[in-house]
Amino acid sequence: MTPANSQVYVCPECQTGHLKPGHITYAAWLDEDDVMLIPQFSAWICDVCGHIDYDENSARLLEALFNGGPSVRRSPFGAKKDNPPPRKA
Repeated sequence: MTPANSQVYVCPECQTGHLKPGHITYAAWLDEDDVMLIPQFSAWICDVCGHIDYDENSARLLEALFNGGPSVRRSPFGAKKDNPPPRKA
């Protein structure tokens, strides 16, 4: 049963599961030989298919890391229950 004050986010991939806040090890290839690993990275994870979405805070951190500076769209770490995953248009 879902508490009355929490919202439920349906997975955009499988349309069956629910996105729940959690942590993953984020991996990205920087070039042919180098990979960046970020352990305990905040994400929203589908409880059925495993689809991963990032909230605004996590996405801003990734943009800053890969673009070499701060972003005006997102801010650092924190998949929180009150900070929902991005909505797809």
